Amino acid sequence: MQAQRAVIAAIEFQPGVPLVQQIVDQLSVAISQGGLPHGTKLPPIRELSELLNVGKSTVVDALDRLRAKGLVVSRQGSGHYVHRSNTTIATAPGRTCNPKTPSA
Repeated sequence: MQAQRAVIAAIEFQPGVPLVQQIVDQLSVAISQGGLPHGTKLPPIRELSELLNVGKSTVVDALDRLRAKGLVVSRQGSGHYVHRSNTTIATAPGRTCNPKTPSA
């Protein structure tokens, strides 16, 4: 089964706010409001860079931040996908949860 491909609208950037933060904010809103449903495949980094008219490093930084927020997952060799979980994983203060790391 092939994942649905995301349609990302161009962002009208505002002066005074870092571009990467504006990208994160816009994509976060689109994900939380259902505009980008769970499992949707995001366009490749190069394509996002061209669409948003920003450098690839800005897109990579934005995807890293979205991944840290749990809104995007990366699959090596496949791309980036929207991940909106209905549950949150509770961790002890000061600890992070990395589901890719096996338990010892």
